[in-house]
Amino acid sequence: MRSLISIKGVVTFIIFGFVIFLNVLNLKAEQTRIQPMISANLIKVNPEIYEGACPKFIHFEGEINVANIQNTPLQVRYTFVRSDGKYTPVKTLTFVKDGKQKVEYLWEVDKTQDSLVSLKILEPRIIESNKLNFRAKCHIPDLYVSTIELSKGYCYLRVSIYSFSEFSVPIPEKAYSSNEGIRIKIFKNGQLWYNKHLAEFDPQKQLMQANLRNVAAWNNVEPLEDGQYTIKVVIDNPNILELNKANNEKTVTLKCERHAEIKSINSLDICAKKGGKIHIIGNRFGTQEGKKVIMYWNEPKFELPIVSWSDTHIVARIPNDDPRIKDDMNYNIKIVRVIDNQNISNMKSITTCRKQ
Repeated sequence: MRSLISIKGVVTFIIFGFVIFLNVLNLKAEQTRIQPMISANLIKVNPEIYEGACPKFIHFEGEINVANIQNTPLQVRYTFVRSDGKYTPVKTLTFVKDGKQKVEYLWEVDKTQDSLVSLKILEPRIIESNKLNFRAKCHIPDLYVSTIELSKGYCYLRVSIYSFSEFSVPIPEKAYSSNEGIRIKIFKNGQLWYNKHLAEFDPQKQLMQANLRNVAAWNNVEPLEDGQYTIKVVIDNPNILELNKANNEKTVTLKCERHAEIKSINSLDICAKKGGKIHIIGNRFGTQEGKKVIMYWNEPKFELPIVSWSDTHIVARIPNDDPRIKDDMNYNIKIVRVIDNQNISNMKSITTCRKQ
């Protein structure tokens, strides 16, 4: 009798458990039946294939469809997934009824690539769309330091920066911006000497021209003193896209040997008399050895006799009986090397007196 009662209890417990199980299945089926139907689709990428200047925006268009909404409003959170592993910031769409809403994404491409994008819904449940592919081949300009040199005898520093593009792509306008643009830095013997925006280095915006190669050159307004210098030029470019940043700096060693500087030429009279003296005033004349003062107007050139010579003051005499010297004429005066007649000074002019 007791055994029969135990069997009935077990059977009752099994039946009760089975009923609960069926109720759970029905509840889940009901929940599934009343859940909204959601789909995500990418429709278009524009352009699908691109070749040209970069950066370039690639435009993706898609849509999210919702049907069978039971409770409104329904919020759908989504993101775009890129093949480089990056996600866009999560956004939210609100649906108050069945329907579809458009979504879009702009990918700023700054290098040659072949990539995929998909649309991914995160809530109310995870759903991922089809994937769209695009290919981009970027034409990017290259900036580089070309030449760093001193003007011979005068020691004015000249720096040239080139932009090169196989497809004549110029650098962008924002390269000249004071906030995010390029700066040109020049170091003299390890110390920062010049630090200017590109707009100051290249005010004419030569590097923005759509040419195969452009050049912008800068000259310092004050000459260097005699001596040896280590000059480093750096294109400081943290934000502007270019082909190769490895050539954005260059270092050279330069030697400055400045020519003599003639500041003025005076005589005791208003004009330069034949047989009279002229006083050449200036700097860095050095000693007389290996140098001479010449006077000329076109050709021929002839040497003036020297009365005295110091580093800042030369006294020379105008020949009295040289038929090449004409009255009331302008003549140029300069200092040259005896060995090769090369100029080693600037030029100043004098006027000979009229014949009395």
